[in-house]
Amino acid sequence: MCGGVATRWSSEPSSTATRRSVHALGRRFLVRVSLTAFEAQLAGDVFMRVHRGVIVNLTRVRGVRDSDSGAVLVLRRGAEVPVSRRNRRKVEEWLARFRSAR
Repeated sequence: MCGGVATRWSSEPSSTATRRSVHALGRRFLVRVSLTAFEAQLAGDVFMRVHRGVIVNLTRVRGVRDSDSGAVLVLRRGAEVPVSRRNRRKVEEWLARFRSAR
């Protein structure tokens, strides 16, 4: 799962606990863990929570663009994920550092 492109978090009610839907590697996985706990298990500075319910592998990002609802990350495969206003600068700085190191 950690090599996936993006992890989009969504709650699904369950009879026993809240399940989370993780979208990664072109598949959907159901897990029973908080987003914070899941984020703590991911590799160092490669993954970043870019929005309340979205964690992205930043090495898979093509760029950042503006949309009507705010900034979005454009991933290599063309998918787009939202970026919170609070995290936009941090994401752009990380991408600039990553690209200059290559």
